[in-house]
Amino acid sequence: MIRRVAILGVLLAAAVTPVWADGTNRQGFVFIANEENDFFSIPETDKHYTQGVHFSLLWPDDEVPWLACPLAWTPPLGIQEPIRKFGFEVGQEFYTPINHTTSALVANDRPYAGWLYVGGLREDRGVTANQIPTLDRYEVELGVVGPWALGGNAQNWWHDMINCSRANGWSHQLKNEPGLLLRLDRTWRVVDGGEADGLHLQLLPRAGVALGNIQTSARVGTMVRLGYHIPDEFAAMIPPKWGWYVFSDVGGRGVLYNEFLDGDVFHASHSIAKEPGVLEVRAGIMFELGHSEISYTYVYLNKEFKQQDTYDAYGSLNYTYRF
Repeated sequence: MIRRVAILGVLLAAAVTPVWADGTNRQGFVFIANEENDFFSIPETDKHYTQGVHFSLLWPDDEVPWLACPLAWTPPLGIQEPIRKFGFEVGQEFYTPINHTTSALVANDRPYAGWLYVGGLREDRGVTANQIPTLDRYEVELGVVGPWALGGNAQNWWHDMINCSRANGWSHQLKNEPGLLLRLDRTWRVVDGGEADGLHLQLLPRAGVALGNIQTSARVGTMVRLGYHIPDEFAAMIPPKWGWYVFSDVGGRGVLYNEFLDGDVFHASHSIAKEPGVLEVRAGIMFELGHSEISYTYVYLNKEFKQQDTYDAYGSLNYTYRF
């Protein structure tokens, strides 16, 4: 299934061509591959948000693929003369209860659910009026929830590959229905201390909102990172270097609606009473290898629904290549 999603991403990239450019390209194409799985957590688990795979392709600065034109119509939100980057993402995520060996409905745990989508991306980077480096990320995701998202197929294919017990309750998953998710996230770099060619310490607060039937929520958080040759995502150029950094991130989100807990919008389905607030803690390490970046992130989540007994955790592997 992962292979199919990757092929879909390549075909989507091949189907779009830029319709204009302002002749001032600063960064080229950027390819990002991300795999999130509770198999990568310590201790390893197999429950709740158990798998997510995402592929993104961003075009050179200020070039707009014609399918991303609607994102170009949105005005910048206070960033002075922003440098813009447009692109696309394709992804698949799925969720299961803790007891996935039974074929019966697990009424006191979260529903089985799959989410398959394509999305348009836009990044604005620059400075705000107070000259603080700022990065905005817009995303529009369109997809499907339910059997058409192929979550059960993907999970059981993977479990067969690693000789693990199959998930037998996918007949109780959320029903087929369309999904829409709009995201806006802003990150500021308010502290950047250190030597020009030595260790740097950075503080990056962030805030964001998500709107749609997939999720409606608001979130805030702060990242601290320490390292050598930390890539400058806010700058006009990111020259290839060798470096590294370690990071920690503490945040929280208030959740008004989450389809993967509240159930289907257009059908009667299994649901579970959610918690209105969720704490999220991340920590990890990133290596910069010339044009490539490789990172691992450990993600801790406290309880997302009322009957949940313990926290959740998963690991995230990320690969970025800057052309």
